[in-house]
Amino acid sequence: MRRQHSFALAIAMLVIAASGFRNNEKNLQITEHLLLMEDTVYKDRNGNVIRQTGNGIVEKVFVIRTTMTTLEIYGPVNQDRQDSDRGMSDSISPRQARLVKRAIKKRKYSQAHATGNLVELYPLSERKADYEYVKNDNGLGDTIKENNREYCIEIDTLGIRNEFAGPVKDPSKGGAYVDTKNMRNLIRHSHSHPSGTKTISGKECSFGQPPSLSDIKAISSVKIGVVFGRGNDTVYIYGVKGVLAVLPANKYIE
Repeated sequence: MRRQHSFALAIAMLVIAASGFRNNEKNLQITEHLLLMEDTVYKDRNGNVIRQTGNGIVEKVFVIRTTMTTLEIYGPVNQDRQDSDRGMSDSISPRQARLVKRAIKKRKYSQAHATGNLVELYPLSERKADYEYVKNDNGLGDTIKENNREYCIEIDTLGIRNEFAGPVKDPSKGGAYVDTKNMRNLIRHSHSHPSGTKTISGKECSFGQPPSLSDIKAISSVKIGVVFGRGNDTVYIYGVKGVLAVLPANKYIE
C-alpha cells in the first residue's frame, strides 16, 4: 500500500505540474488530498507531535523551523578569543511558527508546506542508527578519548552507509573534526560534537555543540546536515544559511 501511495503521489504531482498551475485553488485541494494519502507526522519546533496523517507506517516526519536566535543557540561571543568559526541561526519568528502550527492543526497541510518553514527529517531508521553510533561518546565529558573526538555517518548516492571517527582532540584547544568525504557524492551527512571537558586553572573547557561555520559552509551539496551535540544531548539540523531546527535527542529519534 505504501508503494502504491508513493507512486500515485508522484503521478499526480506530474499532472499538476503539467497543468501549468492554471487553477491554484484546485491544485491546493489536490495537493491536500495527496498529502493525506501519505503517512506523515508533523512536529512542533520542540519535537512534539501536532498531527499524524494516514494510518500505516510513517513515511515522512516534518518539524517546524526553530525560533531560536543565533545568540540563543550559540551563546555570547567569547570576548577573550573571538570565535571565527561560530555558526548562525536560520530561524523564523514566533508568529510564523504559530501560523504553521495553526495550519497543521486545521489539516491545511499544503498551506503549511507552502510557507517553506517545515524541515523534513531523515528516515527514522537512519536517525536511530546515527544516534546509536554517536553514543560512542557517552555524553559524560571528561578527558577519555571516546568523548574527545567526532563521529560521522555518511550515506552516498548508492545508498552505502559509512561510519568513521575523527582524531582525539584537547577540549582546551578545540579543533575537533572529521575528514568529510566528497559531499557531492552524498545524500546524508550527520556527525557529532564531543562532550569532552578539561579543567585548567579552575576553568572548565569544552567543545562547541552547535554546527560551526565550517559545518554550515560544507553542507551545500547535501542541503541538510545534522549535528549531535553529545555534551548537551541536543540535535541541530542545519542548511547552508544556518541552523534550521533544534531538538532534544530523544525527540529526534521518535
